[in-house]
Amino acid sequence: MTSLWIKIGIFPAIVVIAFLACYSAIPNCKEEHKKEKQTQLHQVLSDYFVAIPAKADSNDDKKKAEDSKPIGKCSGFCSFVIKAIDDPVAFFTLILSFVVWLQFIWMTRQEEVLSKSVDAAKQQARVALMSSMPVVGWADQKLIAYAMQGGTNVIVDNPAPYGLPPAICRPEFAIKNAGPTKIIVSRYAIKCQISPQLSPDPIYDKMSQTALVIDAGQALWFATPDLTAIDAPQLVNIKNGKTHLWFYGFITYNDFLEESHEIGFCFRWSVDPAIGFVNDGPEKYSYTKHQKQYT
Repeated sequence: MTSLWIKIGIFPAIVVIAFLACYSAIPNCKEEHKKEKQTQLHQVLSDYFVAIPAKADSNDDKKKAEDSKPIGKCSGFCSFVIKAIDDPVAFFTLILSFVVWLQFIWMTRQEEVLSKSVDAAKQQARVALMSSMPVVGWADQKLIAYAMQGGTNVIVDNPAPYGLPPAICRPEFAIKNAGPTKIIVSRYAIKCQISPQLSPDPIYDKMSQTALVIDAGQALWFATPDLTAIDAPQLVNIKNGKTHLWFYGFITYNDFLEESHEIGFCFRWSVDPAIGFVNDGPEKYSYTKHQKQYT
């Protein structure tokens, strides 16, 4: 509000300062303006009259002598200021200029108010949008133990106990949608690997295209497409920490705005009997990406 009154007062302040600066020169400027008008009038009359009586000439000579008397100087700036005060048209123009100045201030003020209103509306819309966005994350990971029975691999432990992994197993993970709107899983890839270390970039043998829907508050389990067989030497190396069972992948899903999100993950099975899967692996395996699908 203070800045508004400052803007309003700029114009009259300039006018007052200009008047005070030229106050001492007002008499000289008025006399100069008077002589200018008399000179203009004399010029007009001389155009219409060819002969002027001798007495008139004498009077004119006296008048010229009086006009030739030196007077104080009147600067161009002060001359303009005095004309604006004395001339009704100029004075009206000055008042009109002040009105235009007030209209300009009012328009800028309205623009500021409108801009703040738009920003507030955007913020409210952003908050409402964020409250409707799905919140997706890993709900759980587990290792399922299998055994060969009658020529077929059957589940014997779901989940498998912590510690040394079973000789035949399949890792699974659950992704949960904790937001208020559904998501649609469009693509995913999961891989289980036995090795001391992982390559810097993830390598996938299979990628699945799908359209799985995960409703608000629901979770969905994903598993590797194939079982993982671990032979005796590998189990010994896992127990000794020379090699590891890795479980990594990614999932791509679309939210209700048709925006695409991708989450990458990587877990390592720990032989600690109280832990199970732990987050581990190279940096490029665990990530979150976001990309708009619409324009």
